[in-house]
Amino acid sequence: MIPSARHLVAALLIGLPLVGCNDDSPSGPGVPVFLSGVWRGTISLNVGAEPPVDGEVSCLFTPRAGGDEPRADAACNIQSEWLNTSFGGEVVLDDADPPTPLRLDTTYSSPRGCSGTLHLEGEATESRVTATARGVDCDELPWTANLLLTEAP
Repeated sequence: MIPSARHLVAALLIGLPLVGCNDDSPSGPGVPVFLSGVWRGTISLNVGAEPPVDGEVSCLFTPRAGGDEPRADAACNIQSEWLNTSFGGEVVLDDADPPTPLRLDTTYSSPRGCSGTLHLEGEATESRVTATARGVDCDELPWTANLLLTEAP
């Protein structure tokens, strides 16, 4: 190996472990969040005067590093007769330790051809998430739902 290439390899080997070690790094330390991994459960949707529609919901929670508030990114999927969709967003937790209130505001693609809005509030414990969702679908159609999630084995 020629001397300049040897110096370049040595500089890379020494410098690479230091990449991302400043305070602005998204992988830096932050408030640890217990809500992580795949959680699955049920959803009961109420649309107008129709009887409730039951379905399944699953969410992948990924804790957000950095910052001084406990947060997690959520990627969720709803499967029901009335609403089959995916949505995602930032879950804000009031505390890093369970039990704690949580909330999420986001949009979703409706199977009826519009963009709907969703506001979710609930509580997360070490073993379950219970929440109420309020949404507005196409043509200003309001709906509510109750969700119950448990961590997937």
